[in-house]
Amino acid sequence: MPTSAAVACPHCAAANTSSSRFCESCGLALPETDPSGPRIIGDADFASNPAGVAFQQDELAKQMKKATNALLIVAVIQTGFGFLLYFLLQRSVQQGKVNGPVLLGTLFGVAALFWILYFWAKQSPFPATVVGLVIYSTLWLADLTVSLIQMSHSQGNTTPGAGPFNGIILRIIIIAVLFNGVKAGAKYRQLMQQSGAQ
Repeated sequence: MPTSAAVACPHCAAANTSSSRFCESCGLALPETDPSGPRIIGDADFASNPAGVAFQQDELAKQMKKATNALLIVAVIQTGFGFLLYFLLQRSVQQGKVNGPVLLGTLFGVAALFWILYFWAKQSPFPATVVGLVIYSTLWLADLTVSLIQMSHSQGNTTPGAGPFNGIILRIIIIAVLFNGVKAGAKYRQLMQQSGAQ
């Protein structure tokens, strides 16, 4: 009957059988001689076998699809908000209190831009998501700046519920999803280059 090979304890150097999980001398855990569990891949790591590469590609593609859906959400919100304002401000526009063409042109222009980005992302998700993230973040910062300036001039006489932080949670979620999409797209490209080089 074959005997198990001895394994030296890294803590006390005592000899143990290869089937032992703990040292018979000091009681501390022994290193595994034949690890059978799956290798855990970190965020920055790449899979090393074809099955792992395929799985990683699927996961990154899902993240990029979420970013594409975020572009669609922005396009739908901007379009809906544009139509809502059109109906709410019709009287003010007719009385000359509000410059309707400029306001609505801006809203529908941004909506059209995000519709274009959405359809572009269906073909090329990575560049479309990068452009969408930059544009959305820039527009939000511009809106935030204008709102803060208006708030300082009005000296607190603002409508309840309105302000620079209105809808901030949704905006942060959209930016986070777009940012994750950009990260996933960059990693997807690296993964494709690495698998193509092998």
